[in-house]
Amino acid sequence: MLIDIGGGSVEVTFSKGDKMIATKSFSMGTVRILENLTKRKLDESHLNIVLGEFLADLGEHIYKNCDHDPVDFAIGTGGNLECLGKLKVDLLKKTPHTFFNFARAFRNYCQAACS
Repeated sequence: MLIDIGGGSVEVTFSKGDKMIATKSFSMGTVRILENLTKRKLDESHLNIVLGEFLADLGEHIYKNCDHDPVDFAIGTGGNLECLGKLKVDLLKKTPHTFFNFARAFRNYCQAACS
């Protein structure tokens, strides 16, 4: 499962093997949470209300797409393309102009994490 948290949305993607089987975008990111609280004249102590509404939809997506088995592996990402470019240089020791193959990087990460 890949969870990408942005300012305006959260994307949750499921895969099996090397195939993407389901993905869904939710209109709830860090910026939208703050906007939602402000629009409803709520403060941070009411964050549970806003998050609860979001988590109900998210839970349904997860339940529908995880084959009712535990998720083996989940990755959370955030930031922007500039941030990913810096990570490519810092973590993968690749130049800024090098093609980035996420599948290969993910396999390398999994092999390193599991050994």
